[in-house]
Amino acid sequence: MDIIIEGTAIEVVDEQFNKYCTNENVRVRVDRVINGPDNLKEILTNQTSAGNCIKSLTIGEQYIIIGNKLAVKQSKLNSTKAHIPLEIKNSIKNGINLCRKKSDDEEKYWNCLYNVNTVIMTDGCLIVDSKLKFFNYF
Repeated sequence: MDIIIEGTAIEVVDEQFNKYCTNENVRVRVDRVINGPDNLKEILTNQTSAGNCIKSLTIGEQYIIIGNKLAVKQSKLNSTKAHIPLEIKNSIKNGINLCRKKSDDEEKYWNCLYNVNTVIMTDGCLIVDSKLKFFNYF
């Protein structure tokens, strides 16, 4: 995995689109970098699995978050057709992200987020709650 951090969930980033899977994708303040760039201050999570692997994060709680950084392909922010990174398109196409339908507006929204933030692809199986004993192994 590209990035392993200890961090605190501070804000839901896609609440306007996220009607069924609440607190799934959040802005996380980086409290400690375990693996990845030392200068990380915040990350955004993008959970792409459906069902049991979606973790609803509690704002203010601490987590170990493991994931791969999504790379943004060439994109034009002022374009009418937004560009979503290939990793997300493939996950949607393969039926992994079944929690909600991706609208054009949501694609544009996430496209803007990818251009100015570190976004990592993760899921509930790669997020460790600070209340679990396993958290202390990091």
